[in-house]
Amino acid sequence: MGFIDRLKAGAGEAADLAGQAAGQARELAEKTASRARQEARELQLKRDLNDAYDDLGRIAFELWEAGEITSPLLESRAGRIESLRKQLDALDPEAGDAAAAGPEPEDGGGRT
Repeated sequence: MGFIDRLKAGAGEAADLAGQAAGQARELAEKTASRARQEARELQLKRDLNDAYDDLGRIAFELWEAGEITSPLLESRAGRIESLRKQLDALDPEAGDAAAAGPEPEDGGGRT
């Protein structure tokens, strides 16, 4: 085998190895991207779940405050909310009014 033949064979092997490395890199990139999308989706679902719990809690408090529902468990939690509201009012009465109202739900707070 001559020098040129060996050079061609070596170049062919190098090209094969480069192709394999590129394939492995592409596969790793796809797996990483897929994992990142899954983690982002999971994080968004957790945020949505927390928002739903917040909305439900706000509605339950409003119903408790209006006397429409009662429960010993609600009593203690609602008492905590009232205590925190009073503490906020004591710091800044104007800010306390806004805190008492709480943030507006994104969907208007109603059930569908």
